[in-house]
Amino acid sequence: MHDIGVTYQRRQYRVDVGITNLFNKGYATYQQSLADTFSYEQGRSVNVTLSARF
Repeated sequence: MHDIGVTYQRRQYRVDVGITNLFNKGYATYQQSLADTFSYEQGRSVNVTLSARF
């Protein structure tokens, strides 16, 4: 699984953009892989955060 992120900051504002599971591959967490049956986690997700300091 590959993730990518970028941050841009200008004066008191900051924008964070991130993509998790960039290539949209199915995966199971380590704890699930030890079980007899498991379900795959969700696919790609995009997160955007805007913050400001005063």
